This record gives sequence, C-alpha cells and structure tokens, in this order.
Amino acid sequence: MTLCQRYIDEKVHGLFFEPLELASHKDETNLQMLRMLKQAGIPVVLIDADVSYPERSGLDLVCIDNFRAGLVLAEHLIGQGCRSLAFVHRPHSAGTTHARAAGFRAALTAHKLRTGARVIEAEPEDQELVRRLTGKLKADGIVCGNDYTAAHLLKNLQTAGVNVPGKIKLTGVDNVKYAQLLSVPLTTLAQPCRDIGLAALELMRFRIDHPDASPRQTLLDAPLIERESSHS
Repeated sequence: MTLCQRYIDEKVHGLFFEPLELASHKDETNLQMLRMLKQAGIPVVLIDADVSYPERSGLDLVCIDNFRAGLVLAEHLIGQGCRSLAFVHRPHSAGTTHARAAGFRAALTAHKLRTGARVIEAEPEDQELVRRLTGKLKADGIVCGNDYTAAHLLKNLQTAGVNVPGKIKLTGVDNVKYAQLLSVPLTTLAQPCRDIGLAALELMRFRIDHPDASPRQTLLDAPLIERESSHS
C-alpha cells in the first residue's frame, strides 16, 4: 500500500500491476490499491492475472491463456496414458490457477474421465496430500498450478517412496530456471515473459491515448516443454 501511494505521489503516467496472491487478504488489498490508482486517474495494465476469477475487473490484462494451459497439460498427461488425474494448487492462489483448473476439468470431461474431487487445494509439502493422491484418488498424473508447487510436491512424493514418472507423472507451469535442474526434470509450460512485457507496453500506450476505450485482454500462448517428469 505504501508503494502504491508513492507512485501516486510521483504522478506516474501508468502502472503495470501484478495482483498479490498467496495471502488470505489478497483480494481486499488488491482492490484497495486499484481503487487508489483509479481515484488518482492512473491507467493500470494488469500483468499475469486479474484480481478475481471468473469475474473481470474492467481493467486491461496481459497474460497467457490460463484455461488453455490447464487443458493442454491435462491432454498431455492423458496422451501419456494417465487416466486418474488430479490438479494441485496452493491456498489463496491467483485467479490464473483457477482458470488452469477449469481447463483441466474441461479436458477430463472431454475424455469422459472422472472429475469429482480432482482439484485439490493444499500445500505441496503436506504429507496428507501424498496419502490422498496415492490412496483414495489413485492419481497417475498430476497437473500443478505452477512449477513451485510441482517442485515441492515432487520432493514430497519421492520422500514417500513414490516414483516420478514411473507411478505418477507430474507437470507444472512457468518453466522457471530450476525446472530442468530438479532430480526429475519437470515438464511445464513456458511463460513468454518477454512477449508479455512487450504486449503490456503496447497496451499501456493504447490506454494512455484512448482512456475511454473498452477494456482489452491480450492472451498469449505458452509452449509445452516436455521433460522426464511426464514420460515413462
């Protein structure tokens, strides 16, 4: 909040805003900062996520197509022979994660696979999560909300003696630098960071020149990076 007020005091011409996540108060904080910026007349372009899902804030947004991301990863695991899939994300995740989960469910529905209780909100280090995945759900493929979740879940699974990818295949989203350095290199979707930045800059220029234009949303493709975590 202090940083937001600082930008207002400095009378910036526009602000690129990535909403806060992974905190119980995230929605209230995000909305309060956006109200402050709107009152100050500062154009805002959202990066990576809107402040809620599936609702739209009425602000310009640049991100990957998160619904398609979840769908592509589920389709990939299904193509690798998985038939009992789960989607894991951390509590208080951003709306991007919920969009990925929606795409995940759509893929399962299209293939007539079980969808009930397949989206799980939990910390990836939780040992109970592994028991749930390997027990009742009998998961053979897991789509994680991001690479951070996948990396910690991979370690948790290995500690419990679960072979990845032999017993469970695993994927993430982001293609962070350590994704290929994990004990089992991670299949993931690559965030096109440079293209997101360029698109956001172009959208900000448009917004400054056309302040009354309808809100715009730019969705970019995220290429699939296949590694050992999803291959037998």
